[in-house]
Amino acid sequence: MELDNFKISLSQMIEIAVPNMSDNLVLKNIALWDSLSVVSTMGLIAQHFDMNVTVEALSECATLGDIFQLVQGGKQ
Repeated sequence: MELDNFKISLSQMIEIAVPNMSDNLVLKNIALWDSLSVVSTMGLIAQHFDMNVTVEALSECATLGDIFQLVQGGKQ
């Protein structure tokens, strides 16, 4: 459930409709994905999942699916 709320917040930040946020969407292909987005996403993760991720861990994510796995504990 919290993942759904996170997706909504993230979609608003990067201005992509939730239905278009597929796991295979490549981050570097998102017009609004930049260093500020990385920092903002770190804040969203802290807010929605009460966890802190490093810039390095988030920077290793190539797709939205990678971010979703990260917040679900799939990789650290």
